[in-house]
Amino acid sequence: MKISLLDIKIIIVNVFSVDWINTIRLNSKLPWKIARYLPIWVYKCKIYKLEGKIEIDSDYIKVGMIRLGQNLTPLFHPSCGVTLSLSKGGLLAFKGPGMIGAGSAIEIGSSGNIVFGKNFGITATFRITSRMSITVGDNFSCAWDVNIFDTDFHEIYDINEDKILDTEKSIKIGDDVWICQRCLILKGANIPRRSIIAASSLVNKSLESDISNTLYGGIPAKVIKRGITRQDFIDFESNNMLDITRGTRLKHL
Repeated sequence: MKISLLDIKIIIVNVFSVDWINTIRLNSKLPWKIARYLPIWVYKCKIYKLEGKIEIDSDYIKVGMIRLGQNLTPLFHPSCGVTLSLSKGGLLAFKGPGMIGAGSAIEIGSSGNIVFGKNFGITATFRITSRMSITVGDNFSCAWDVNIFDTDFHEIYDINEDKILDTEKSIKIGDDVWICQRCLILKGANIPRRSIIAASSLVNKSLESDISNTLYGGIPAKVIKRGITRQDFIDFESNNMLDITRGTRLKHL
């Protein structure tokens, strides 16, 4: 792993926008052989807790390959930044490059873990909270104002059954999933590969796991149309994305 001329150009372009102090703090959680490349960049970052683990599970390591809080849509979201809370015992893991836009928040409790697959692209004002487990597949595409929570945050008591209900359930999102703006993904959600979740939809259960290339929508979400997917996901089959932060593809290398 070497720092290339492209890496240097990327650093120069971002030198005045990256929050270097908090960038160093986050990267210090990684093993030195990875941390020395500063693979994680944050922008106007507010850190409430940084006690848990951060991991990058990938052989591909580049400067600024993971960017949190970057202003990707300045026309619609002029503010910039990300808030982060990582409790002791919690885990934030990445399997490759990706970007989360401005006005976003990541919160992980002491028993929570969030794993992002490679090449995730999240526009802005994205909020994700884990008290148990949230797994996001490769090539995840997400518009603005999307919330993903694997917890109810508060205990719910069933008076008739005289018991406290499960307040936490894991969430799984497959590869090549596109979640459109203003969606809410709640505990127990399971979104299969090659799904599109229409704008302003609610997913609070496991969708049909044996079906791909499907558009879901509504409250709660249900099948709207089968045999439909995003063109980018078709392109990835023959021209796979290597690094979304650089716009490079495998066959070009």
